[in-house]
Amino acid sequence: MAVLSKGVNFEAINNYVKKAKGTDGLAEYSKRLKAVGVPTNIADPKTLDPKAWYPVEHEFKFLSVMDQYLGNGDRSRCYQFGIYSANDIGYLKLFIKWAQVSPQTVAKRAAEDWPKAYSGSTLSASVITDKEIVVKLQDFPSNEYHCENLRGLFEGIIKLSGKKATVVESQCKTKGAPYCEFTVTLD
Repeated sequence: MAVLSKGVNFEAINNYVKKAKGTDGLAEYSKRLKAVGVPTNIADPKTLDPKAWYPVEHEFKFLSVMDQYLGNGDRSRCYQFGIYSANDIGYLKLFIKWAQVSPQTVAKRAAEDWPKAYSGSTLSASVITDKEIVVKLQDFPSNEYHCENLRGLFEGIIKLSGKKATVVESQCKTKGAPYCEFTVTLD
């Protein structure tokens, strides 16, 4: 089964690029996406449908081109984008801050919400101790840019709950593991 990504994920990356480089920079980014084979209807922010589903491989290209365009290709901008996007998810911010929920509840909610953003894969969260959460991503294509994005996203989400955390990718499909796994350690 092919894994699909919701258009809103692409839109968030576009917004991040626009914030960093402005409208002209976003136009240049769109040209770079087309140059690496992203179809025009996805690469052009004017025709991208945030409610549509697209092959996740195009999101991988969005992330790698963004990382090279805004950074130096070492995936650090993907990590920074993950933190940024945690703050950009309005309903999540309200849920966490106003309801004052624990990081453990946030992790379980992330697993429940995963199918709203990605189809054909599973995200699960297990609370190991009151200071450690393990997040496992299964049936998802391997991509180092996306893994760094998720590492930043998980860290950013925990920060919204008023806690600090260190997120380490403890297993990765790009390194031969059967799935990607992130260990979240609360400070």
